[in-house]
Amino acid sequence: FNALTAGASGAVFGLFGATFVVGKRLNMDVRSVLMIIGLNLAFTFIYPLISSQNISWQGHIGGLVTGAVVAAAFAYAPRQQRTLVQAGATVAVLVLFVALMLWRTADLRTLMGLA
Repeated sequence: FNALTAGASGAVFGLFGATFVVGKRLNMDVRSVLMIIGLNLAFTFIYPLISSQNISWQGHIGGLVTGAVVAAAFAYAPRQQRTLVQAGATVAVLVLFVALMLWRTADLRTLMGLA
């Protein structure tokens, strides 16, 4: 749980989530997106079982959920309040990310004996 991770895969999963939500909003066939998400999630959980490599499943799930939630705020915002809802969602996500980074940084500093 206290492993350092780095990479863009969480952001890619965020794009998967956003693509799914926007596709649903536009009444598109999203089965191929679901298949890609399913295959990538399967790889995320199965690969560490058959190798000595670890994959940050928390980053992948977090990216998927965050991308879907942010896309939903943008795609489903009521026309009359679209700007307000979209700006509010953007600010809320930024505040949440800053709070999580500060919390996690403080936690890691404590674990490393720097706090």
